[in-house]
Amino acid sequence: MNRSFERKVMYVASGWQLFTGLITIFFYSFYIKSQGSDMEQLSFFQMKGVQEIFDTLYMFSITYGLLFVVIAILNIIFVKRMVKDNTVHYKLPVYWVILAVVFFFLSDFISVALCLVAAVIALAKNKPIKKSASARVATCGLRPAKQGGSVLPRKAAVLIEHSSAGDKGNSGE
Repeated sequence: MNRSFERKVMYVASGWQLFTGLITIFFYSFYIKSQGSDMEQLSFFQMKGVQEIFDTLYMFSITYGLLFVVIAILNIIFVKRMVKDNTVHYKLPVYWVILAVVFFFLSDFISVALCLVAAVIALAKNKPIKKSASARVATCGLRPAKQGGSVLPRKAAVLIEHSSAGDKGNSGE
């Protein structure tokens, strides 16, 4: 089954996160920094105190923007490496749901919606992918050897244990 819709949604989400992170770093943080420098009517000690507050807010906004940029880059890497067609995914959609919760608390509702859409669609496509995989196994006449084992043809002999007793090529010495 094709996973291109999840890839596209997560690329859009990553683009949005990258955009908001860069806007926060380059515009919002410098705006905060400039607001702290417009304090002429204050005394020296008051100006130093206000400057420290605005420097802390500036560093917080830079860190907040970098968080968005790092999450966007990680999402791009995860989508490129892990989201393949005809594969069942469980961990990546759970990661997207966790990201949606984080973005909810960060008040980025566009990222919340995009991450939840990608996670729900990915989890919904798992069942048809499993059914199509089991149908392919049944049509080829294959059966699983053991729980978690390899797939073998129906009349294949499975070697469970090897004994050297009665082996003509083994002299026993």
